[in-house]
Amino acid sequence: MIPGWKLGRQRPADLARAPTENLEALDLYYQGLEYYRNRSGYGFESARRAESTLTAAVEADPQFAAAWAALAEARAWQLRNGVETDTTGAREALDRAAALAPEARETIVAEGVYLYYAQADFGAADDRFREALSRWPDDAELLGLRSLVVRRLGRWEEALELGESARAIDPRNPDVLSYLGETLGNLRRYEEEERIWDQVLALNPRDGTARFWKTFVVLEGRGDVARARRFVDASADVLGPASYARTAAVVSIYERDYEGGIAALEGKPVEPDSPTDAPAYLALLSHWAGREAEARVWADSLQRAADREINELEAGLDPFVQRAEDYAFRGIAHALSGRPAEAVRDARHAMEILPISRDAVDAPRAHVQIAAAFLLAGDRENAFRVLDALASVPSPLSAASLRLNPVYDSLRDDSRYPELLKKLEAAERSGTGTL
Repeated sequence: MIPGWKLGRQRPADLARAPTENLEALDLYYQGLEYYRNRSGYGFESARRAESTLTAAVEADPQFAAAWAALAEARAWQLRNGVETDTTGAREALDRAAALAPEARETIVAEGVYLYYAQADFGAADDRFREALSRWPDDAELLGLRSLVVRRLGRWEEALELGESARAIDPRNPDVLSYLGETLGNLRRYEEEERIWDQVLALNPRDGTARFWKTFVVLEGRGDVARARRFVDASADVLGPASYARTAAVVSIYERDYEGGIAALEGKPVEPDSPTDAPAYLALLSHWAGREAEARVWADSLQRAADREINELEAGLDPFVQRAEDYAFRGIAHALSGRPAEAVRDARHAMEILPISRDAVDAPRAHVQIAAAFLLAGDRENAFRVLDALASVPSPLSAASLRLNPVYDSLRDDSRYPELLKKLEAAERSGTGTL
């Protein structure tokens, strides 16, 4: 806790007071909050706009405590995603909010978010949100935020309970619904997850984050490739050119339309905050299309992008160990370039620096890519170990993806494959994401 902070009761006058009398600052503040809410999905353009708009708000009114708190959250989100590696800006914004309004709800929420996103101190963030909930027990946003933290700690049942409580209080809050949808997806409750995204889209049909996640639950969770194609094509104008191209390319992989996936990506802008995505997809698509010379060219591009990311993250702050996924992508690049030993080395290193015990959300996501690196390098033993571990915990690995994704084709003649598939199917039936 920031020194001097104490949780007390807000006075009614505090609740009625306008956050600022500066109308320009207030308008920028609300714009910034909307950009921040749409920060997820492919790319981080909305997150960057949130930061710049909220910066303009505090420049318009330097005494605007709530805007400083929101700016702290927006900058912490950049740290969480490796877009920024210096905590100074987020810390300064949080300190300004605390100096102006130490007892304000927005300031207290911002500290919890800072502990979560900028520090990856899940235990401390959980303590902070739980303490805040003792003051505001019916605060849906706080319940939702705490659900995000406890699932990082592997407490999935508690995360689901918190998410459901938040939805009961504020069933039209898109943030609350989104947090719950992501939790249900990890728990392999795909039908319920899809209903959540439909609820978000009923509130706002142009919600890009909900369209992104619905595409993937239909594709990878429910295994309905044709419906995923129709939905992503109907979402093209909402997702934007770069995000649509990458999402459509993933659908093409499941369709095994590798030429179509290449066509979707070629000539499209590269998302600067996700520089490994496009070359990874193009390298894999070219490999599966039998264009080995092109696959190696794209694998070289992927390796260079991964090298840059690894160097930048190792030189700065990497609270969520983002570089683990970069090592996995570099392993894929090595495998596609005919260097299996280097691929296995990078995949093993990725597992070492980000075990599932460290982060129950991001580690399984990275381990899906790690398994792909092992498979492309011809290392079935390590691949099966990773996939079996992913089937044993809530994770993005689904029975549909195991059946349909070509990256797993090399496993299908192995006697362990049917057992792994049965394990995933049982985990999906369980409602807990595990056996």
